[in-house]
Amino acid sequence: MVVALGVLLGGAVGAAAVRFSRAHPAAHEVEQPVTSGLVIEVPRAAGEITIDGELEDPGWSGPMGRTGAFTTPDGRAAHPYSDARFVHRNGQLFVVLYAADEDIRATSARHDEPLYGADAFQLTLRTTSGELSLDVSAAGVVTDARRSASGALDFTWESHARVAVDRDGTPNDPSDQDEEWVVEMAIPLDALGLRGRAGERIGLEVHRCDDVPGVGRVCAAWGPQGHGGVLVLGEPDVQ
Repeated sequence: MVVALGVLLGGAVGAAAVRFSRAHPAAHEVEQPVTSGLVIEVPRAAGEITIDGELEDPGWSGPMGRTGAFTTPDGRAAHPYSDARFVHRNGQLFVVLYAADEDIRATSARHDEPLYGADAFQLTLRTTSGELSLDVSAAGVVTDARRSASGALDFTWESHARVAVDRDGTPNDPSDQDEEWVVEMAIPLDALGLRGRAGERIGLEVHRCDDVPGVGRVCAAWGPQGHGGVLVLGEPDVQ
């Protein structure tokens, strides 16, 4: 089944049956369990993090919040595999978005344009002041907006997210087999209405769409029916 994402990712409302690609994660990714609950505690990062698409920084060496494998609407593990990981530090929410992918589609787009035809993640963040939507493609293009009570998108809102993407494969070349792409992102907590205090909460939905040649747009999400859950900041920030 396809999870529809609406305007930002160019999805149509509704659902349709699809086949999934055979892309799969490395062994250490398969061993990560699917999240059983809908609350993810986001610890303070163990050290500094540089946004470069590499995950060898001290900040990623300790505990982190994880979604576990994304699923289809009927609760099955989705293929290709996806997951998301979170820590916070120095006024930033750090996010890793992992995507197994046999054929990376990294079409170009300008900031705040719909990411039609691109492999992309979408984060929907529910704050005390409203709903925020943040898309990022395999090319590192960001489309972010605030959603009004009427459902309209205000693209003047900026997340000020810093993004880097590491790709294992050749984008837009179906003649070879790719493996994966990883987004590393830092979002200022104050853009999300947070201060870095222990116990602060923000609603989260996270989806991933993969443009599979010959199949179409295949989407998956975290949480039952793609409804997501809540991020809760753990240890308080110390700047």
